[in-house]
Amino acid sequence: MNSQILLFSLTLFALVAFIIWSLFNSKSSILKLMFDMHMCYIGRIREWTGLRDGRVYLVLFAQIAAAVLLAALAYFLIQNILLMLLVGYFILKAPLWISDFKRKRRLKSIEYELPTALTVIASSLTAGVSLSVALQSYSKEISSPLASEFAHVIRLQKVGVDFETAIEEVGKRIDLIDFQLLVMTFRISKSVGGNLSETLMSLSSTIQQKLAIEGKIRSLTAQGKMQGWVMICLPALVGFALYFIQPQEMSLLTTTLYGKIVLFICLVMAYIGHKVIQKILAIDV
Repeated sequence: MNSQILLFSLTLFALVAFIIWSLFNSKSSILKLMFDMHMCYIGRIREWTGLRDGRVYLVLFAQIAAAVLLAALAYFLIQNILLMLLVGYFILKAPLWISDFKRKRRLKSIEYELPTALTVIASSLTAGVSLSVALQSYSKEISSPLASEFAHVIRLQKVGVDFETAIEEVGKRIDLIDFQLLVMTFRISKSVGGNLSETLMSLSSTIQQKLAIEGKIRSLTAQGKMQGWVMICLPALVGFALYFIQPQEMSLLTTTLYGKIVLFICLVMAYIGHKVIQKILAIDV
């Protein structure tokens, strides 16, 4: 107990000393790196909450306070610094993980909707309507993430923003290569002209073929991805089972210094193996 408190105090002292050294060392780039990390984290919270003012710092303060309180509660219940740090880390990262999950799901929905939307817009252009009217008609008739982005383009145009600036603003919000191609198509059509409806139909066909190839790749790499998750979950399940079968022997992993080192090495190796498998199976089309 005393050794754990001493270790925690030394870690906290080293962190405070490091921050003070960074503040007084003007030539060091560590302080700038910490500031950039802070601004990146604030940007992620703004994306997660939708706030654009000082209230985002209230969310950050509430998140840090909850992490500290729950981590301290976990320490008093479990009496283990490693588990306390893990609890605090997961509490801090959980909102960002949820935000990333929702963002990826939204982008995936837009990606699969894009070919159909291009076909509808191209048909409207063939019928003789303008591009702005075609986008407005699609955004009113269909309730979807892509339709809401097209509606945002129309709203920007109504307040005086030109079409190219509006579509580029939406392109910054949607981090998809396919949508960037659509933005470039609109810009080229506005500057040099051409048969936009035929171009949109060709782009729709290309995106459909790309999605079909990505679907085949996902089906072929599903077994490898499952092996990565098994490599992460199976040792943990076996460890819990052995803990209930032989609690005295397995408790050495959390009560002794060498046991903690072995447990830490096992966790790091499992995490690295999972990331390596994900990197191997991440095939970009």
